[in-house]
Amino acid sequence: MRLRSITRSENGNALAIVGLALVVLLGSAALVTDGGYLYLTKQRMVNAVDSAALAAGQELPDRASTAQAVAYSYAEDNGCPASEVAVNISEDHREVRVTATREVPLFFARVLGLVSSQVGAQATARIDPVSAVEGVAPLSISDQTLTFGIAYQLKDSPGDISDPDHGSGWLGPISLGGNGANVYRFNLMYGYDGTLKTGDLINTETGNMSGPTTQSIAYRIDQCSHTPSCTVDHFAPDCPRILLVPVVEPIVEGNQVKRVRILGFSSFLIDSYVESGNENYVKGYFVKRVVSGATTTGAADYGLYGVHLID
Repeated sequence: MRLRSITRSENGNALAIVGLALVVLLGSAALVTDGGYLYLTKQRMVNAVDSAALAAGQELPDRASTAQAVAYSYAEDNGCPASEVAVNISEDHREVRVTATREVPLFFARVLGLVSSQVGAQATARIDPVSAVEGVAPLSISDQTLTFGIAYQLKDSPGDISDPDHGSGWLGPISLGGNGANVYRFNLMYGYDGTLKTGDLINTETGNMSGPTTQSIAYRIDQCSHTPSCTVDHFAPDCPRILLVPVVEPIVEGNQVKRVRILGFSSFLIDSYVESGNENYVKGYFVKRVVSGATTTGAADYGLYGVHLID
């Protein structure tokens, strides 16, 4: 009788140990499997909100409603439906915050009484004035307050000088990567392939440059194949008619402007030009754009921005 009692006791202990081991095993499986699933879900959500915020930032500061729609679209394309996403744009339209939350079901953790876990991700993109950029056109505009939708003369003609800093042989063209008509023509057609930054000192290009200017601007206008044609109110961001132009401060040397200092960068949609020699000029509408380039918070704002994540 005593031996049978001992055997039963040992069997009971074994069952308890097996049961405890099973709980530990399932707990470990929950930690590995469910924890890994939660981590993977979060990383995917982080990628979704990052891409959504950056894409939405491309529409700021003037198209806030479009920015919201773009954020929702990018988030959904990356696995976060609108029901999980919130998009908030700052009052100054310089920041867009995308937040995603999801209730994720658990599997092995159910034996521990855990049915689901909430996972969240957040990203904020901000636009700031560009301080360094590639693809600049070899034209310029003096430091001034620029108004959206107003046409500005980016290159003056000897018979029509609208920029008070032009004259004495300088009509607005600048020398990027070398002097001469061929270099100037190439840069005006395709944009300078080097990087310019605020504070750079740039040589001016003397002379009217009538022929190279006409050929380059005509080429850019012909390359715009968008339908309908781009206008100041509706344009493709990558339209060839859009020029990146440095805003400059002239440096007068011996009553002549031989160099300029770059204060910032702006963007203009080519509106018109005149082909004839002494009347040759280029006009463009001021537009605001977001481009790829280095940014500086608090820098002078001339309407050309870069977008970056701040959290």
